[in-house]
Amino acid sequence: MNGNLNLFPLSHHQKRILNIENLYPETAINHIGGLIQINGKLHLETLKKAIQHCIRQTESLRIRLMKQEGSVLQYIDEKAQARVPSVDFTSADHPYERMLDWAEREFKIPFSLYDGALVQFYVFQTDEATCGYLIKCHHIVADGWSMKIIIDKIKDLYMLLANGELPEEAADDYSILIEKEKKYLSSPRYQKDAAFWKEEFSHLPDSFLSKSSANIAGKRKRFKLDQEHSATVYEFIQKQGSSLNALFTASLFWYLSKATGENDFIIGTPVLNRSGKKEKSTAGMTVSTMPFRKKTDLDQRFSDFLQEVNSDYLKYFLHQRYPYDELIKELQLAKQGYDQLFQMYINSYNTDLASDIDGCHVEYEELYNGSQPYSLQIAVKEWDEGGAIELQFDYKVADYSEAEIQQLKDRLLRLILLLIEDPDIQFRHLSILTEQEKRDEIFKWNQTQADYPKEQTINQLIQATALQHPFRTAIEDGGRHVSYQELDERSNQIARCLIHQGISRGDFVAVSMKHSPELIAVLLGILKAGGAYVPIDPEYPAERIKYILENSEAAFFITDPLFKIDCCLPRHVKQISIDCTMFNDLDTGQLDIRNDPSDIAYMIYTSGSTGQPKGVMIEHQSLVNYITSASQNYTSSQEDSFALYSSIAFDLTVTSIYTPLVTGNKIVIYRQEDIPEFILHQIVKEMKTAVIKLTPAHLALLKDANLKDSSIKRMIVGGEQLSVSLARQITEASDHRIEIFNEYGPTEATVGCMIHKYDREQDQQASVPIGVPLQNTEIYLLDEQLQPVLPGTQGEMYISGDNVARGYWKRPDLQTERFLDNPFMKGRKMYKTGDLAKRTNNGLLEYAGRKDHQIKLKGYRIELGEIELALLSLEEIEEAVVIDFGDSQGRKQLAAYVVSSAPTPVLELRKKLSGKLPVFMVPAYFIKMDHIPLTQNGKTDKKALPDPLLYQEQTDYGLLNEEQKETEAVLLETAKEILGQTDICPEDHFYQLGGDSIKAIQFVSKMKEKGLFIKTQDIMTYPVFRELVSAVTSKQSPAISQQQAEGRVMGTPITQWFWSLDLKCAHFWHQSVMLTAEKEVHLEDVKAVLSLLINHHDSLRMNVEKETNTLVYHNTNIEPYIEYHDLSNLSEEEQTKQIAVIGQEMRESTDLYNGVLFKTGVIKANEKTHLLFTAHHLIADGVSWQILIDDFLALLHSIDKKEEKRLPLKTHSYQEFSNSIHEYAYSREAEEECSYWNKKVKKIEPLYGICLENSKVENSIKLKRSLSSQMTQKLLSEANEAYQTQTNDLLITALIRACHHCTGKEVISLELEGHGRETLKEDLDFSRTFGWFTAMYPAVFQAEADLPAQIRSVKENLRNIPNKGIGYGALTYLSKRMPDHRKPELRFNYLGEVDRFLADKSEYRMTYLNSGAESSPENSLTVSLDLTAGIYDGQLTLDLICSDLYQTEDMEQLLDEFFVQLKELTEHCCKQESVEYTPSDFETASLSIEELDSLFK
Repeated sequence: MNGNLNLFPLSHHQKRILNIENLYPETAINHIGGLIQINGKLHLETLKKAIQHCIRQTESLRIRLMKQEGSVLQYIDEKAQARVPSVDFTSADHPYERMLDWAEREFKIPFSLYDGALVQFYVFQTDEATCGYLIKCHHIVADGWSMKIIIDKIKDLYMLLANGELPEEAADDYSILIEKEKKYLSSPRYQKDAAFWKEEFSHLPDSFLSKSSANIAGKRKRFKLDQEHSATVYEFIQKQGSSLNALFTASLFWYLSKATGENDFIIGTPVLNRSGKKEKSTAGMTVSTMPFRKKTDLDQRFSDFLQEVNSDYLKYFLHQRYPYDELIKELQLAKQGYDQLFQMYINSYNTDLASDIDGCHVEYEELYNGSQPYSLQIAVKEWDEGGAIELQFDYKVADYSEAEIQQLKDRLLRLILLLIEDPDIQFRHLSILTEQEKRDEIFKWNQTQADYPKEQTINQLIQATALQHPFRTAIEDGGRHVSYQELDERSNQIARCLIHQGISRGDFVAVSMKHSPELIAVLLGILKAGGAYVPIDPEYPAERIKYILENSEAAFFITDPLFKIDCCLPRHVKQISIDCTMFNDLDTGQLDIRNDPSDIAYMIYTSGSTGQPKGVMIEHQSLVNYITSASQNYTSSQEDSFALYSSIAFDLTVTSIYTPLVTGNKIVIYRQEDIPEFILHQIVKEMKTAVIKLTPAHLALLKDANLKDSSIKRMIVGGEQLSVSLARQITEASDHRIEIFNEYGPTEATVGCMIHKYDREQDQQASVPIGVPLQNTEIYLLDEQLQPVLPGTQGEMYISGDNVARGYWKRPDLQTERFLDNPFMKGRKMYKTGDLAKRTNNGLLEYAGRKDHQIKLKGYRIELGEIELALLSLEEIEEAVVIDFGDSQGRKQLAAYVVSSAPTPVLELRKKLSGKLPVFMVPAYFIKMDHIPLTQNGKTDKKALPDPLLYQEQTDYGLLNEEQKETEAVLLETAKEILGQTDICPEDHFYQLGGDSIKAIQFVSKMKEKGLFIKTQDIMTYPVFRELVSAVTSKQSPAISQQQAEGRVMGTPITQWFWSLDLKCAHFWHQSVMLTAEKEVHLEDVKAVLSLLINHHDSLRMNVEKETNTLVYHNTNIEPYIEYHDLSNLSEEEQTKQIAVIGQEMRESTDLYNGVLFKTGVIKANEKTHLLFTAHHLIADGVSWQILIDDFLALLHSIDKKEEKRLPLKTHSYQEFSNSIHEYAYSREAEEECSYWNKKVKKIEPLYGICLENSKVENSIKLKRSLSSQMTQKLLSEANEAYQTQTNDLLITALIRACHHCTGKEVISLELEGHGRETLKEDLDFSRTFGWFTAMYPAVFQAEADLPAQIRSVKENLRNIPNKGIGYGALTYLSKRMPDHRKPELRFNYLGEVDRFLADKSEYRMTYLNSGAESSPENSLTVSLDLTAGIYDGQLTLDLICSDLYQTEDMEQLLDEFFVQLKELTEHCCKQESVEYTPSDFETASLSIEELDSLFK
């Protein structure tokens, strides 16, 4: 077959497109093109011919791809049929909008990549004065420049044809593009270009890729600069001698540098890659991607930077022909874990497209394919005839919100205008904030001024409390109680002792004592003597104690009597071993004040980067400010005791000591050595403490404690990041009694400087916010130049105000680096924290981790804390720590240490984590731990974590079933083929064996050939082959979004049919079901279940937009509509009557436009409960009720059993069904189906010949019949064996014969109803979707005298209906391709076994009590004869509703005859001893009934 084809290879540019296609198959990611709208009357047939000639004259439009021996080749199809369908919108409502909807849908339908056309044209008519055509090309055959060539060519051809001239048949020569590249690849120029690019990118910046989701779903936002600003821009670039592209590129670099703090960037930009005249007139894919790298310099002026960008563009353009994919390969990026050099792309369009055709104005509307290969693409367009510049932002919706894109556009334009105004501004002096944003950041969020006793020291405040409450207990230590008077007097004695020993004002006194009342007295005594204490944990190593004593130059070292140290103390230090009796003879009276608020109160040593701790000096004023604030926030009564259990060397303990002593509350002392269990568990058990301060790591250990009955009222959490999941667990464990305060603050800001009270309703992010500044504190988020960062972006926190420490002891270098002059408030200092945060819209700060905890991995800047929070959000993970380390090959890797509540396999953790984080952030190694090691201060001890290479958790390899083992064998065999290695094990890692993104694509393709399906993304997520097995399927099944559906739902055939009825009371046209429970069902349980169902089933949240009669989702404040009625005091007969009244009133009160369309009635009737569910028919059908009630009962059962019940995953939404049916309505397949329906509708004949006009529901005749249970059972089972039928086939056969018998008609026309959930696309699933899917369509049958012949004829007729009838509605009510025609007089619908799904739910049954009318009596009937059949409680029931114009006797006769025929038919089928086949039983053969009969004779 291929012998006659001239096959040639793909160009490098085409291969790049093919790689993208293979990464994202069955998507529109590579579609380009748009709408050419012509404002004027053109001859559409001539336009069609012009397009057809264009296709024949343009070889690239006839390119076909084919696979041959593992390669993809291309050829020009010389016999290509240039088919150009036309679409007419002139009769549609809002034709332009309808046309646009159609075009956007059509544009996104993927091409079949191989051996088929890769271009598609349509011509369309919008109204009498507007027409045009749609062009859709696969990027592999055309580029943006090609669009201009094609559009211009079509214009010229149209003019020729319109003037009666014949165009030339000669085509362009696509091969010149292929030959040009071939020649280039073997030229010295290619080698020079390769050397240039390799040198340019030989050393990549540490982080040059912005985080980007693997989800390619995208959106487009377009903005136009007004003409005044556009003119300003043009004037500026002319003056600067710059291009528009260079201006926007340079501005983007400066913007990115300001927004991120980085100074080395790579962005992408396209290059034309055409030079000669022939190349520029030949359509085809030649565009290449060019990486553009630029560094910013603090001292550089923008005008100079702009000139550099201009020059660099020229320099890069000289080497533009070098293929981008070759550069990626040459740089060996795959080995480093990268797949590309950039995530951001900028482009400039100034294509001069044809503006008129035959005197008619032409507008080109570029269409968007809805998929994004890059995180962000910015296009600068110069298409506007009025000279306005247009900016176009294409972005991944997973990476940016619409508001963020709007903000980016605003900031970029503001920046450009600012730079135009002052082109000589230096980068360091540039700010991209507005003046208002600066004021907000510096002043608005820092309005924290408050009065406090700043003229007093902390010991003065405590002394005042002692004078006010002398006999109140200050400290409780086991059975010992110390009053405030005793504490005050003992501290006075200790102060006198120290004074006698020679202490001077400002001297440091080191303290190393266990928790006791004496410790508190010592601390206060030191302060009263005018000294400052230096706390040292008694558990510290001897060397650390010695260092602190030496470095602090402490005059005294106070210890417990039993304290020992394994080293000599420094000579200048005098050790005082506290003995209770040594102060007894000293005066207990008050001392003169020996210090003031500016003196140091204490100095705490914290870990230092040099390995030696550094002393942080805190003044009295800072301490008093903090404690005053803490007193207001953490105490609410005199009974709020504080637990003291943590080390005095940890500044967290400061809160627990001084807050209660200032407020007159009690300290309760705990010592771990006195307690056999974990100390916090003892605190919880003892019921003595109201307030406790602890770290998140300590808090995690209390999740399983009995907190509901605990005395604890408040938990102050600090020291590390607090996850929302942990805060929620603790709150729920305490039955919401315990308040959690997240307090942030480094030691250098006196314990805490920010606070946030956890709010379970508002705090829904990963970590609890750190909140707002405490009193008299300012928090700034600044960049490297100490300028405020953009709102909503990360910046480093700088702290200013009364809480800021005096500084570091004897560390002038560090003092200068960390304690800076406040540039916003003269005379004040601010502390540089090294912590990152971002501010929310309401001013709360969210912690984003340490600046030095950010790592650079695979080109991305990663915050390890973000991964930890993602892990902690998993239900089974209790604790998590993530580190980075170098593996055995020197590559940086991530390792996660986890403590889990359940034995979760690593594979499962990877899966869950990959749903929350980009692939590059999923750790390569997981280490299971019993507990995370903690330091003495309750923080994670990372030094004690085991080596990840030695302790990593291996996937459990013993759990593969036989099918998975076979899959694994295929995986390994394929890996050997792709990677070229013979020795590959299940435990091997794809990328560590030399795999890269290209090989991954090849791997996926090769697996597909073997009948197994996997995504490229899966290989990145599960690179170990044994783990990859779980991702392999034998069929493709794309994931279905579980998010709530949003927005409008385009009309479906059935909803458009409904609106066409123009009912008098459209609000009242319902469907209902009623369940009866043989017990009381509690109203609150029903409400809880319905809330879950309304959240899960999107259609339950729909109502109608009045202006357009369009269904629309509402996702906020949707509460279940429930009516409760207790009818227990009524008789059974009265109850039945009242239920009908209740049901009818519920339906009559429905408001399509302003209310809910789904309502529930809970009706108590003595020992029973009736549950009435009713919905407007617009949102429900028979299948929907089965789905809903099944879910309802499952959830209700779980509440009864106190079990957690999760509903099955959602299937595709009704909105997606609507989109798919619209696509189908305008598709070629539907167009071909049209002829079938046209033939059918011409055969429709009347049955009784009675007209429906003016027939209303209130005047209708209603009749009912039931078949015996025994006969029904036969009909459902054995009767279907003889002719391989379905029950519906037999019912329709009986109906045809009954109609023939009663009317004498030979042709019987029916309107049939089907469930309508057939999927028009293989990957769509509506099996669990609530909504109105019904398909109604005509069917015409010939009456047969012979019963077997009738059965077989009906069966074949039904099987031959395309797509089970859904196309008829699409063609009639959507694309409106069907002509007006007679409708069948009789409608038939078989509902199936309506209550079958309740078979295993004995406590509930369907109830068929009258719940009132389903439609307003004022509404017209929708068909003359409406016959519905269903199996209810094991019996076939027929319901006939018809116009009162029919004779009741005739209708009775019809139903009676139906049952006669049905019984006769059932008995006949059950007596058959052999199977009677029909042609539809042999799908692959094309046979008539006669031909089939001859085979079986």
